[in-house]
Amino acid sequence: MCRSWLFPRPHWTVKVFVVAILYYGAAGLSLRLALEKTNASPVWPPSGIALAAVVLLGYGVWPGIMLGAFLANVVTFLANQAASAVTIVVVSSAICIGNTAEALVGALLLRRLVGARNPFDRARDVFTFTAVALVASAVAASVGPTSVSLAGIAPLPVYGTVWLTWWLGDTTGILLVAPLLLTWRSEPLTQWGLRRSVEIGLLFMSLLAACRIGSAGWLPGQAASSPLIFVPIPWLVWAAFRFGPREAAAAAAVTSWVAIWATIHGIGPFVGDTVNESLLLLQAFVGVVTVTILAMAALVAERREVAARLRTAHDTLETRVEERTRELVEVNERLQGEIAERKRTEETLRQTEKLAAMGAVLAGVAHELSNPLSVVTGQTLLLRGAVGSGPLAGRAEKIVRAAERCARIVRNFLALTRQHPPERREVRLNQVLQEAVDWLEYSLRVDSVEVGLDLAPDLPVLWADPYQLQQVVVNLITNAHQAMRERRGPRWLTLTTRQDLGAARVLLEVADTGPGIPAELHTRIFEPFFTTKAPGHGTGLGLPLCRRIIEAHGGTIQMESRPGLGAVFRIELPLVTPPATSPNARATASLPSTEGKAILVVDDEPEVAATLAEMLADDGHRVETAPDGDIALRKLEERRFDLVLSDVRMPGLDGPGLYRALERRHPHLVRRFVFFTGDALSLETRQLVEETRILAMSKPFDADAIRQVVRRALSAGEGG
Repeated sequence: MCRSWLFPRPHWTVKVFVVAILYYGAAGLSLRLALEKTNASPVWPPSGIALAAVVLLGYGVWPGIMLGAFLANVVTFLANQAASAVTIVVVSSAICIGNTAEALVGALLLRRLVGARNPFDRARDVFTFTAVALVASAVAASVGPTSVSLAGIAPLPVYGTVWLTWWLGDTTGILLVAPLLLTWRSEPLTQWGLRRSVEIGLLFMSLLAACRIGSAGWLPGQAASSPLIFVPIPWLVWAAFRFGPREAAAAAAVTSWVAIWATIHGIGPFVGDTVNESLLLLQAFVGVVTVTILAMAALVAERREVAARLRTAHDTLETRVEERTRELVEVNERLQGEIAERKRTEETLRQTEKLAAMGAVLAGVAHELSNPLSVVTGQTLLLRGAVGSGPLAGRAEKIVRAAERCARIVRNFLALTRQHPPERREVRLNQVLQEAVDWLEYSLRVDSVEVGLDLAPDLPVLWADPYQLQQVVVNLITNAHQAMRERRGPRWLTLTTRQDLGAARVLLEVADTGPGIPAELHTRIFEPFFTTKAPGHGTGLGLPLCRRIIEAHGGTIQMESRPGLGAVFRIELPLVTPPATSPNARATASLPSTEGKAILVVDDEPEVAATLAEMLADDGHRVETAPDGDIALRKLEERRFDLVLSDVRMPGLDGPGLYRALERRHPHLVRRFVFFTGDALSLETRQLVEETRILAMSKPFDADAIRQVVRRALSAGEGG
C-alpha cells in the first residue's frame, strides 16, 4: 500500500510540497473554527488529506504533512498573539509532530488490518477504517492539547474540552475527506454512457437541493433551524445502491459540506449557542452519515460482486456440464488407451529405476577402478620410457594402448552415469566419436557390425560439453546397433563428419543399414517415452535427451529414413568462439618448461602416490609423498615445496581441508595447488574449485596432462 519512507522515489520533493500546500490551505480554512486562542478545531479536514496522502503516495511524504501543519499553526498562533514567538514555535513543532504521527499511524494500521485493497469495498473494512480513524486521531489529540496546555495557551481546566474537540475534529476530517480521496483515486473514472451520465447529474443536482432544504430552510414557512436534515437520506441511499463507494463518498461529502456551510452561517438544525457547540453537533451528523452510507455502499458492492461471481459460476458450470457430457461420450473409447498408456508408463518407470541402479553401479565401479588403473597407466608409461627402443618396446606400447583404453572406458562410465558436472570446453568431435566407438567396439563386433569412420581431418574445435556430446553419440550408435540386429545380411554403421564453411557449422551423420523407420512415425521419434522397441527393451528417453542436448548447444538434429534402407541421423553444431578467459584457452597457450621443482603428492593410496611421484621424478622434479592432509602439513612445515598435488577424498584431513589450511598457514601455495580425483567432484569441492580457480585433473593419469597441469600451476604461482 505504501512505499518506503527511507528511500523516496523520484519527484519526492514535488510530492512533499504539494502535500504541504494542500495541508496548509485546508488548515487555514479549518483553523477559523478553533477554540479561542487555540488551534483545536471541531472539524479538521487536513487529517483526512494527510492520511490519504500517506496511503496513496507512501510514508515518504511525511515531511510535507509536518511542514504544512507547522506553518498553519505558527501563522494562526501569531495572528492570535497567543504566546511568545519561541513558545509558538515549540508548541507548533509539537502539534505538527502529532499530526504527522496521526497520519503515519493511521496508514500503518490500515496496511496491517486491511492490506492493499480498497478499505471501502467491504462493509467490514469500512468499520475497520472507522476504528482506525478513532485510534489515529487520538495521537494528535493527545499531543496537541497537552502542548497548548503546558505552554499556557489554553487553561488546564478546559483541557478535557480541548482534547475531545480536537479528537472529534480530526476523526470527522478523516471520515469526511479520506474516503473521498481514496475511492476516487483507487476507482478511476469510467466511461459512463449517456443515460448513466444523466442519472449522475440528476443525482447530485437534486441532492444539493435536498441538502439546502434540510439545512438552509428553503421551503416556504420553514424555520431556519427546523430539523429537516433527514431529507437528503433518500438521495444518499440512491447513490449507494445505484452506483458504488466512490459516488456514495462524494454524496456524503456534499451533504456534510452543505450542513457545515449552513451551520457556519448560523442556519440549519445544528446551530447552537456557540460556534463550537454547533460544530460538535455537526460532527455527530457528519460521522454517522459518512459511516452509514459508506457501509451501505460497501454492502451493495459486495452483493454485486457475489452476484457477478454467481453468474460466472453458473455460466462456468453450464459450460463444464456441456464439456463433461461430450467427454462422457468418448470415455469408453479413451479408457482402453489410458490403461495401455499407464502400463507403458509403469514399464518406463521400471526401466528408469533399472537405469538409475545400473548408473550407481557403474559409478561405483569406475571409482574403484580409477586408483588401481592409475597405477597401471602410470607404470606402463614408465615402462615404455624405460625400455626405449629395445625388444620389449612393442609389448610396452601394447600395454600402454590397452591401459589408455581402460582409462577411456572409466571416463565414459562417469560420463554415462552423469557423474561429471556439465561444462563447456574445447572439444574435438572426431576424438569424441573415436572414444564412443572404442567403448562400444566389443558389442558391435559380436553382432558383426562393421563401423566406418569418415572423419574430416581438418575439423575445427567445438565449444561444447564433451560428456554430453558423447552421450548423444553413444545413444545414436546403440539405437542403430539394436535396429540392425533385426536384419540379416551386411550390417554397416557409418560415422561422418564435415565442416560447412558457409554456415560456420560442423556436421555429423550417423547412418545404419537397419530396417528403417516407417514414415508415419517420423514425427514421433523425438517424443518422450515413445519407442518402437518391444516392451522391456527401451524407455523412449534416449532420442528426446539427444535432442535436448543438441538444442542446448545451439544445434539441430534431424532424421531421414525409408523402410528397408536404414536411417540417417544428421546433427549440425555451430562454431562458437570460446571465451578468452576460459581455462582451456589458457591451457592451449604455450607454457615454459619447468624442472627441478619440489613437489608434494598427497594421496591415501600409496601405489597411486608412488606412481605419480615416479612420473614427476622422470621430468626432473624432486617429489615427496604424504598419505593424508595432516602429514602433508607437517612436511610443509619442515621444508619448502613449489607445488602440492592432492587427492580430494582421503581419511582424516581431506583435499579441500588441506587447501583451507594452506590458505591460513602457507598462502603462497594456494596458487600452486592441484586436485586429482577418481570420480566427480562433490558440490562443495566443485564450488571451491570454481571460486578459487584451483586446477583439477582426473584419474587415471595421462602423462601429457600431468605435465601440462604442473606447468600451468607453477606458471600461475609465478604470475601471482
